[in-house]
Amino acid sequence: MTRSRRLTTAVATIVVSGGLVLVPSAASAAPQDCAYMGYGSGPDQLGLQWDVDEQWMADTINAYRAQNGRAPLAQSTALARPTMWGALDSALRGFAPSDHVDSRGMGPAERAEFCSDTGYPVGTPIGEINYWGEGGTAEDPYYYGSGPAAFEWWRNSPGHNALMLSTDYTHFGVGWAYQGVNAEQGFWVVMFGTS
Repeated sequence: MTRSRRLTTAVATIVVSGGLVLVPSAASAAPQDCAYMGYGSGPDQLGLQWDVDEQWMADTINAYRAQNGRAPLAQSTALARPTMWGALDSALRGFAPSDHVDSRGMGPAERAEFCSDTGYPVGTPIGEINYWGEGGTAEDPYYYGSGPAAFEWWRNSPGHNALMLSTDYTHFGVGWAYQGVNAEQGFWVVMFGTS
């Protein structure tokens, strides 16, 4: 799948996995609010699948873990929706907050429980790294919102690097959303868990 590069409406739009375009709407504080274009819809299910960029990030994190003597992480279906929601929420607000609290006031553990359609276990260890970058174009693989830029920033940040290499986690979810015709702003979320 490729990501759409056109804005289709005058309002702020976000392009996410599978070439989907999101037009912001009001939330009603129900689990389906974490969905993309309707809980269980075709676009929502497609959005939960890793696209080529998210797969690249997952593969890169696992290769980095292997270089450092760590076991690879498995893809988590329980963390698919929370990471998708985290990336979309950051993009809708225009940033990824350093405190990891989303627009509903939820931190990573609450978001994993609230947004997971498979019921992420309450009290289970969870970690999250996020990244926001702006500038450049998608034609440059190291533009500021790209996966390579996000990974390098995390690798060079002691706290983020420690989470990527942690042996406390066995699974992860990866989410990416971007804004702009050429993905001028990129928003990344990786959540680490044990299921």
